[in-house]
Order: sequence, then C-alpha cells, then structure tokens
Amino acid sequence: MMETLLVVGGCRSGKSAAAMRWALSRPGPRAYIATARPPVGIGSPDSSEEQWDDPEMHARIARHQAERGPDWHTLLACEDTRGPRLAAEDALRQAAAECRVAVFDSVGMWLAGLLEKDDAFVLDRVRSFARCLEQAPLPTVLVSEEVGMGLVPTTAMGRRFRDLQGEANQILAAACRNVAFCACGLTLELKGRPE
Repeated sequence: MMETLLVVGGCRSGKSAAAMRWALSRPGPRAYIATARPPVGIGSPDSSEEQWDDPEMHARIARHQAERGPDWHTLLACEDTRGPRLAAEDALRQAAAECRVAVFDSVGMWLAGLLEKDDAFVLDRVRSFARCLEQAPLPTVLVSEEVGMGLVPTTAMGRRFRDLQGEANQILAAACRNVAFCACGLTLELKGRPE
C-alpha cells in the first residue's frame, strides 16, 4: 500500500507548506493536483465556461505556481459544471502515470465545486475518492481545511459546507494511512507516523 497523508488545518495554518515539504522529501517527478477552478478573463474564447474574473484569485494561483516552480506537473481536478475537468480519482491515476508523488490541494475547493449537487451525491464522491486512496497508485498527500473550530456560519449554505467538509475529512482520514493537523505552522501527528 502506498503512503497517504491527510493534512488538515485552518486558513494559513501551514498545511499546504507541510504537504509540499512531505512531497519534496520524496523523489520526483511530482504532480500537483489543483482543485480550485481558475477564473476566466472576461471575453475568453472558452465558451464552455461561465465568464467571471477574479484578479485576487489570478494572483493567488500565479503565486502558488511560482512557488512550486517548473518541475511540477499540474493537473486540474475541480468537478463542477463549468467545463471539462478530471475527476479526483482520474487525476490521481494520471499523476501516477507521469509522476512518483502527488499533492492534492485542497479538499475544500474540490467540495465547493460539487455543492450544486445534493449531500448524498457529494458524500458518494468523497467515498469513491477515499476508496481510490486506499489503493493509491503513488504516494499522495491531501490538504484539507478544518472549518468546524470557529463560529457557526450564519447562512444555511455555510453550515452545509461546514458539515460536508467535516464529514469529508472523517471519511478521508479513515482512508489515509497518516493524518496530521497544522496550526501556527506546526504539525501534530494524529494518525500514523508520516515521514
């Protein structure tokens, strides 16, 4: 069984940095499975996508790409209705065909793309991905948000997302060999002993 690690934490907790360190400690080539749907500039020729623009998100994605550098193979796995994307399992299999380790970042953004569907569908997708992780084709680290430690969201959609994220984290934690929690840039091992 390949090594799998789920790293959970809050915003700016250091979870992505911990995942990247884990991946960089293994021989390459490396895959970065991005789950955020990139914004499309107004007037883009890609008519299959809803047109929206978000300069801050453009800058964020560019910053992350620059930090990774050119040696990473990037795959896009955001499952929404706005265009052709890889399912999470397909992205992992494609990564295994080309690389020796994968970073899946992040579970929360992946879930956000599924929110147009009902809860049963979303959790079925999470369970399907968890089954794939149990037989992961290459060492894989997942980054996920811990969103249940703050105030109760004031909107029904916010509460729904919080609940689905919490359930997804539990399902994925059960499937992964190792689980770690990040806070203040520090990592606490919750399950297993990730190297």
